[in-house]
Amino acid sequence: MSLNWLELSDNTDPSNPLPFVLLENESLRFRSPKRITIKLNPINNKNHETISSNNGTMYLTNKRLIFISETNLRIDKNYHNEINNFNNFVLLFNSILSFGLENSWFGPNKWHCLFKINNPDGGLNYLYQWKILLIFNDGGMFDFAKAFESTFNDFKNNSLFVQNEQLPVYSEI
Repeated sequence: MSLNWLELSDNTDPSNPLPFVLLENESLRFRSPKRITIKLNPINNKNHETISSNNGTMYLTNKRLIFISETNLRIDKNYHNEINNFNNFVLLFNSILSFGLENSWFGPNKWHCLFKINNPDGGLNYLYQWKILLIFNDGGMFDFAKAFESTFNDFKNNSLFVQNEQLPVYSEI
């Protein structure tokens, strides 16, 4: 099952070696090394709900971030561990509010992002803003951050042109 909906591929199509189906006009921009840790936390939620996975791969496309876990995502609610059958997470670029890097002196580097869910049927509580934390255990964070920033800027710049109204057709007076 997926948080925020992802259609998995059956890997029988040689033209699409990815474990998921690309959207229309979507292309892969970056694939992380394995062993990425993901942590999702709602901001200002008194229940301290945490969704996490210690082993997965992050995919960056020109429209969304996709995390596919090797195991089920762990959901911790009020310090009671509850395993659900979520094994992937999708974040559309239009949900992202801010993002940044966290460099550590010791240990792996991290990338974080704040986002707001627009769809109440995606599996996450849409009443809260959420924070995603990616921990790059085997490196690759700087390559991911560079690819993400470039792709996200392209998405934002292109979406401005798409949302503008059409200009009226010029005619001679």
